Amino acid sequence: MWGLTGHELRTLTGHTDVVRAVAVTRDGRLAVSASNDQRLKVWDLVSGRALRTLTGHAGSVWAVAVTPDGQRAVSASEDKTLKVWEVESGRELRTLTGHEGSVWAVAVTPDGRLAVWASGQALSVWELASGRELRALTGHSGPGSMRQR
Repeated sequence: MWGLTGHELRTLTGHTDVVRAVAVTRDGRLAVSASNDQRLKVWDLVSGRALRTLTGHAGSVWAVAVTPDGQRAVSASEDKTLKVWEVESGRELRTLTGHEGSVWAVAVTPDGRLAVWASGQALSVWELASGRELRALTGHSGPGSMRQR
């Protein structure tokens, strides 16, 4: 972690393999890291302590996003799933499946209702509360080729 002067404040350690992604809550108090060790960790950025470890993926965790209210995290994994987590408790709320391949990236909309993620050459839009896929966007093979299915 870096201070305003560009000097490192602390190093957060605890994963047993490569860290692939990190997301920070809007208030800057917490961070959630995603790793090849199939885990996520929730960190207190003030103290530098790992608060909890989130387990349940069966493959490397490639990406993570945090909802704007900081209450939920969404992780994307090579196990072809996304998982929605309660940040405060570390409890897994739901697993979103149905992807043809590894899920490489995830983003949450500013209102925290939807998650968009990339798997192969497609994007999927899902409602977080219900776990329902709203639409899939396919054809991401070249410029101007995005089509809604």
